[in-house]
Amino acid sequence: MTQTVEKCTVRLSEDALFAFVDCVVPDDQLDGLVDQIVSQLAGLGIDPAFALPDKNAVAGIVHMAVAEQGSVLEDVLLMEGLPSGEPLEGSIDWTGDYFTQSFRLDERTGAVDFRERTSDPSVVKDQHVATVTQPAPGTPGRTLSGATIEPRAPSVFAFRCESGILHEEGSGRVHSEIDGRLRWNGSELAADRVHVVAGNVNMASGNIRHLDAVVVTGDVEAGAEIDAEGSVEIKGLLDGGSVRTGGDLLVRSTLLGRKGARVRAGGGVSARSIRTADIEAGGDVAVVAEVVSSSIRTGGAFSMPRGRVVGGRVCAVDGILVAEVGSPAEVTTSLELLPGPSGRKQSAVIVVLGRAFAGARLVVGEHQLDLQEEVRGPVQTAVVDGKLTLLPVRPQGSRRG
Repeated sequence: MTQTVEKCTVRLSEDALFAFVDCVVPDDQLDGLVDQIVSQLAGLGIDPAFALPDKNAVAGIVHMAVAEQGSVLEDVLLMEGLPSGEPLEGSIDWTGDYFTQSFRLDERTGAVDFRERTSDPSVVKDQHVATVTQPAPGTPGRTLSGATIEPRAPSVFAFRCESGILHEEGSGRVHSEIDGRLRWNGSELAADRVHVVAGNVNMASGNIRHLDAVVVTGDVEAGAEIDAEGSVEIKGLLDGGSVRTGGDLLVRSTLLGRKGARVRAGGGVSARSIRTADIEAGGDVAVVAEVVSSSIRTGGAFSMPRGRVVGGRVCAVDGILVAEVGSPAEVTTSLELLPGPSGRKQSAVIVVLGRAFAGARLVVGEHQLDLQEEVRGPVQTAVVDGKLTLLPVRPQGSRRG
């Protein structure tokens, strides 16, 4: 006659996806324990779609658990249901670097080459520029009690082709239909024909309005305007002129603002330096040398790892990276992280690699830190006990708390 083991409980997890046993293994009643586990398991109402482990399988499970835990067993897995399958996330695999907002470094000297960007948005007709993978839902799962487990929905993914772009739905391959420049705003891809302005944009040339991309070989002077749906590249100065572009703005020299002049870019903005400017960008803003007394607001990240921000206000969503903020004269200078899309947890930080001077103001969401003395980096913002502070930069690969 099989003896009953007093301390033996077979149970389902709260989500009914797993069956566990908790028990004390007696020295001389192993067969009775196995019979009891099999009996209790059969009484849990397991869905017939799942095969119950037989006595030999249960005995093997118990032996392995005893080898690991000893005679007192807890949370020993007997069987599990069918978890839901993960969804396929939408993605874009670019064939080249078309959009990075930065300049190349001279490998020999370490100096920044303002004539060369790390990316090149130029394409030719029929060029394969990307492969798009559309999202797909995961597969439903099933609990041990027979309930359906609905799969997690894939993240929101948006990709749309505009003028000059062909998307092969079957293969996902994306091609340019023209010779031109790519324009990407995070969800829409276009290829724009290029309009080249030889020389300066000023009173003599008149304002420039163009449906595609614009390249200016000279300067854009005070009072002049460029309005383009495509990206804009200025090989000289943006000296007090206004620019509106549906794509990226690249200024190979200084971007200098004057009263009434504004820069509005649907994509990113790159410049050697920025002074007294009013800038709004949908993408990342990258600067090499300095930002002085300017108002910059970007829906992406702000990056200037070798330069300083003095005066004015820089606001970004996806993080701020600078070498220095403020000045020894304690000029009021504000770096602010803006909230991202609704429902997205704010995880971006402000990083100062060199010095943060007294007079600098750092803002992350509802938290604000006004520096009363100089802080030497590298440091990054963190909220500790409800207060914003600066902590040493974590090594790469470290986990956020």
